Amino acid sequence: MRKTWIKTILLAILGLGLALLSNWAQAAIYDRSGNKIPDADVNSSQVNWELLSAEKSRKYNGIGLLEQESEGFCTAFFLNTGGDDNAPAYAVTNGHCADIHTEPAAKEILINRPSNKVFKLNYFVNAKSSVRPVHVRQVVYATMKSTDISILELDTTFNQLVKEGFTPWKIAEVPPSIGEPIEVIGIPMTGVKSSLSYLHRTNCQVGQVVNLREGVYHWEQAIRTRCSVVG
Repeated sequence: MRKTWIKTILLAILGLGLALLSNWAQAAIYDRSGNKIPDADVNSSQVNWELLSAEKSRKYNGIGLLEQESEGFCTAFFLNTGGDDNAPAYAVTNGHCADIHTEPAAKEILINRPSNKVFKLNYFVNAKSSVRPVHVRQVVYATMKSTDISILELDTTFNQLVKEGFTPWKIAEVPPSIGEPIEVIGIPMTGVKSSLSYLHRTNCQVGQVVNLREGVYHWEQAIRTRCSVVG
């Protein structure tokens, strides 16, 4: 899986895992001993992840579901840009989450594309009535060239979301070391029961850094892990 760092958390797209995950990505699920288990067991208690609650995991309320045409398809993260009071809020997700119908070409970079997506914060299983929808104004930047990332401009300000109590995340300046413990936060979808398709946390260690190819896409410095992630 391709990951982008946010502090100690890997952006899944468990939809940049963190995930940010879409149906485009493949499942990779493990038990608590780090052993790979069949994708068909994604709803079993063997999977090494935890369904998060609003009370115990409030610091993750700035991580949520990205929706397009009323269909959830990726995890996104409220970015700590530290702007002035009137600066737009931004979120980060995977490049292949720029649009539900198509991914950027292998060497394509998308800039300032209008969007009809909705970013749903506070996406906990026991906080359905408190989900905060925010419209995505535009895809500021998206690419799958060497990495897999999108930056989304939201239809509200950074200051407004912080005032409402949502926690933003910074992208780490230094990559993690091999063997370092990490968390992946995201919303697993493919094959997961709808009643469980909410924020999850999984723990593992950083593995090797490798370059890899998926079809026409070439990923540089991808991080191997045994964290459970599902698109």
